[in-house]
Amino acid sequence: MRFSSITAWVLGVVCCAQGVTAQEDAPKKKVPPTRAQKIAKACEAMARLSSLAYSTSHKTTNRISPFVVRGAAKPKERTISTTGVWAKGLLKVDIGDDHQLIFHGRRMIAADDDNGWVLRRAKLANGNDLTFALDPSTLFANLADMDYKVLHNEVGAIGGKPVETYTIRLDEDDARTMLWSGSIPDDKGGNTTFGVGGGALVIRAFGGAIGGVIGGGAAKPDIFVDLAISFDPATKMIHRITGRSFTESKGGRVGGRVVLGGLGRGLEEEEEEEEEGTYKNGLPVPSRSLVKKSTVVEFTFDFKNHNQAKTPKLSTRARALLGLNAK
Repeated sequence: MRFSSITAWVLGVVCCAQGVTAQEDAPKKKVPPTRAQKIAKACEAMARLSSLAYSTSHKTTNRISPFVVRGAAKPKERTISTTGVWAKGLLKVDIGDDHQLIFHGRRMIAADDDNGWVLRRAKLANGNDLTFALDPSTLFANLADMDYKVLHNEVGAIGGKPVETYTIRLDEDDARTMLWSGSIPDDKGGNTTFGVGGGALVIRAFGGAIGGVIGGGAAKPDIFVDLAISFDPATKMIHRITGRSFTESKGGRVGGRVVLGGLGRGLEEEEEEEEEGTYKNGLPVPSRSLVKKSTVVEFTFDFKNHNQAKTPKLSTRARALLGLNAK
């Protein structure tokens, strides 16, 4: 009996050990990635591309007036479109039909119909302030490095290819990083012009004071950004980003600018809110009250030729100004 008991005990230990080994060898159940992780992986893949072509369009669809004058004309808003190609360290951007920019390393050159290639920094060839010129590498590096809330997802197609669209919201420092790094358009330079009696009144404020005479760093705009990111789940390539930014007015400031007058007729009236949870083109439909107290910029980025975009052809002068070998 004693021998049988010992044998049974040994067999029990062996079976137990085999059971543990079997559990260890059993394949672990794969945890599917979260929606935020899917977007991050897609942005990381886009940031690693060697070349890419794109087009953008943006427009300020609602502007909070920092100064109200009787008879002042409402600022005319227009859609600004660009096309670009990013390949082998070069970024070439065409703004509309008139302006061209090329970036390489620390240098930027610009040209237009009246000016050949010239060295510039933050200016167009004619001296006007540089409008939005997307750098895809900065955009995707930013998005891959951020934490964000996924609001909504849906499936669809772009150019006949299936895509998943995930909607995220960026606020506070992340939204300001996107704005200040040039990853999203601002409201066209931060200057607001109103026609007054055939003339114009331009108001500027920097660092919390007019003309930047007083104050330190730039005022932080109260901004948040909604983005609808559409990507191919098989290749992780992003084909489109649509977005909308809201810069709100609070207590004497509008988007970081000093308010010198009222906010306009009817802006304080209460209106019925839009139904929450409604989405259009992947983006939340904003309430009327939010739009009325915000400067709103809408934009669309389309991407193509992932890793297949051709390097821009450069003239001898352009190559010389960029410090490239003339070949």
